[in-house]
Parts: sequence; C-alpha cells; structure tokens
Amino acid sequence: MKIKKNVNLKNKVTFRIGGICSYFAEPENVLDYIKAVEFGKEKNLTVIILGGGANILFPDYKLNALVISTCKLNHFIINDTTATIGAGFNVNKAIKKLINNQLSGMEFAGGLPGSIGGAVYMNARCYGNEFADILQSVTVIDKNYDVRVLTREQIQYGYKTSIFMTESDLFIIEAVFTLKKCAKKDIVTVYNKNYQDRIVKGQFKYPSAGCVFKNDYSVGISSGKLIDDSGLKGKSIGGAEVYVNHANFIINKKNARYSDVINLINTVVKEVELKKGVILEKELRVIE
Repeated sequence: MKIKKNVNLKNKVTFRIGGICSYFAEPENVLDYIKAVEFGKEKNLTVIILGGGANILFPDYKLNALVISTCKLNHFIINDTTATIGAGFNVNKAIKKLINNQLSGMEFAGGLPGSIGGAVYMNARCYGNEFADILQSVTVIDKNYDVRVLTREQIQYGYKTSIFMTESDLFIIEAVFTLKKCAKKDIVTVYNKNYQDRIVKGQFKYPSAGCVFKNDYSVGISSGKLIDDSGLKGKSIGGAEVYVNHANFIINKKNARYSDVINLINTVVKEVELKKGVILEKELRVIE
C-alpha cells in the first residue's frame, strides 16, 4: 500500500468541501491499516478515518493529518441469508447486490449515500428503520492491533449512536448482516419507494452531508420542523444554505466554504434555541 501525499479531500466527500491533507492511505487489509497507523505515529499526525464521505465536513485549508479511507475494504460475501460486507462498500451498491440475491432487510436505505462502515458506525436510520435492526456483528481492530468481533449488544446501539462514537480507536473492517429471503419484486418496491422519495425531496440536487442535526424525540418535533418553524429555510451564508426542500439539510449551493457551513450551523443552533427553546445536537461529523 502506498501512502499518498497532499491529497485533495474535496471530491472524496458528498459536501464537496475540503482542502489538502498531508497524507492519505487506502488500506486493503488489517496489515495495511496497521502500517498506516504506525506511519501516522512516526510523523506525529492526527489520524482521521474516512468512510464514504457522506456525513463529514472537512476544513478547506491544509490539514496536517493522515486520512485513512476504507474505500478498498470492499469485499462482499453471501452465505445463505447472511451477508459479510467490507466497511468501504457503498451502501446503495450493497443493497442492489442483496436485491439480486433476493435478500431483504437493507432496502429501507434505498438511496442512502456513504459506506457500510459509516452506516454501522453511526447506526444510520431512515424511513423508520436502522442498521442495528439487521446487524449481527462487526469485526474491528483495536488500539492494540487485536482483531475483535463485536456483537450487536456489545456495540451498544441507540438513536444514531454506538460504541464506535465513544471509543474512537475501534476501526471497522467488516460487518455481518442477518437478512431474509424475499421475492425480488417486493424488495424492489420498498427500495424504489424510498429512493424516489429522496429524489422528490431534491436530496441529490446539491452537494450536502445529509441531515446536519439529530432529532430529539423527547421534544416530539423533528429538527427539520424546528428549523423551518424558526423561519430559517433558505437562510444562507456565503455559498451555504439551509435547504428549502429539507430544513435539516445544509447544502453547498455555490462553492461554499468550510467557514460558511460552520457559521450557518451556529446561526441555526442559536436561532432555534432562541425561538423554540431547543438546543440542536449535530449529527454531522465536523473536522477541525
């Protein structure tokens, strides 16, 4: 594995915002990952893990860090109704392969951007379902370079939370999903319904990182509605805008800068707290 120097991150994330990172690695296996981490330690670099780039905001200035991408951890193995999928495998491509094998369970995520590892990391959720519903286990490598298999119970899933978000030294290698046999047409119906809903809502029209804030279910109102009711739809700073089609999206409408997005996020948080008395919590991963 070659560790690359001075790689532009802009086109590696769905927000299409990002600068140059000092070093960039794409491990294909555990030994590659260990090599990359050791390299980072030798250079005294911050190590940042990058999945599919769908829920992350990088700064657009030079980042003195080693970014480790999971994109080449892309194996896909089916055994009866079980699928073992590499962390770097694209979620939408995984769903299509499962559909072709008449395996149901992941089609709720039709159109979801990002990687399997990212979805497992944050327990991605949409249309009333979440990845924890179908997850059997996750293979990780820890800070001592020991390979471990974590069960769903050990991952401590909650609403868009997991052990991976509190123990950042766990690197996801692959995930095993328990699925069920189903008629292909029935799976496709669910997949198409959710995918088309995203198209109708314009979720693919502009670069974005999806939902910026978590929903606080104790409030009983979605973050998007709180933002909308605060009169913030269409609010813009520089090239960043609170999306008129989905108030929980901040879109890169016109060459947005990192600072534009940060300032807009801070404005939204401040206004919603002032007008609705609710403090929004980011689900967007912001690199500083």
